[in-house]
Amino acid sequence: MSHKWGWGLLLVFLAAAGVTFYLFYELPETAHPAADITDLSGLYSSEKEIAAARQELATAEPAQVITADSSGSRQIALVLDGLPDRSTTARLLDLFQTHQVPVVFFVEGQNAAEQPETIKLLQESGQEIGNFTFVGIAAVQNLPQEELLGQLCRTQKVLETLTGQAPSLFRAPRTRFTEALLKAVTAAGIDKAVYANVVLPRGQLHSPADAAAFVSTIPAGSIVAIAAGDPVDVKKMEEGKTDDRPAIDKQPTIQTDESAGAQPTDSLAEETEWLLSALEQQGISVRSLSAARSIRLLPAVLTTPLNETLPGQEAAQHE
Repeated sequence: MSHKWGWGLLLVFLAAAGVTFYLFYELPETAHPAADITDLSGLYSSEKEIAAARQELATAEPAQVITADSSGSRQIALVLDGLPDRSTTARLLDLFQTHQVPVVFFVEGQNAAEQPETIKLLQESGQEIGNFTFVGIAAVQNLPQEELLGQLCRTQKVLETLTGQAPSLFRAPRTRFTEALLKAVTAAGIDKAVYANVVLPRGQLHSPADAAAFVSTIPAGSIVAIAAGDPVDVKKMEEGKTDDRPAIDKQPTIQTDESAGAQPTDSLAEETEWLLSALEQQGISVRSLSAARSIRLLPAVLTTPLNETLPGQEAAQHE
């Protein structure tokens, strides 16, 4: 009997050792390295990238700006500002696939780092992913140079780590495209900035009729941004900054005490579905953003507040 007990204990020990080996040596190879890390600053450290961008800044040319087409074509381009949660993103991707619509998802580096599985969904869908700064900060042209490069480079590093490819497009909410900002965009390794002349705030559409009315106001050839959440204010971020995070971590689909009256998560997908249906009903097709024109602005003074139309200014169209 004692021998049987001995063999039983030995088998239990070997089984426990096998499970331990799997958890600590085999499982991490198949899981994302950020899955169980609370502080992501070390995993996505971008000091080298920021230093390299700082050196590039001295000779960098301003990035080109992708902007609306003034030819009168019954086409628009769509972008999504901010990364929703995984379930909402999955529903949006289903909608875009059903309607055969190309969309660029501009995502925050912080939200991407905390939602690697959502980024995986985007990557598998074939939709393009763009840089929306690290926290989705508004009026990014007002940041000091070092903080601006940090917002850009950290987001590039996170997305390149998760997808294997750094974004080639940049946007930020309510931002003035100054020459200094566009040079920083180039220095961070981003090819172009995107100007949306129409922005659809979340919660603006309450019915298909609202969507139809909204679509009827969109100028032909527009770039339309669907806002997934509230931008982070520069002052608020400065007052509560720790590790480049805002005082209140406003992930686009997570309610805080400040947003107690905000629309529920599913409203974003519902409003988007109404928008896509209204576009089809009014004979407006959605083209790829890559088909939009690119311009160089001298000086570059485009701004991107809600629903502002493109102001007249000196601009050379890029051939």
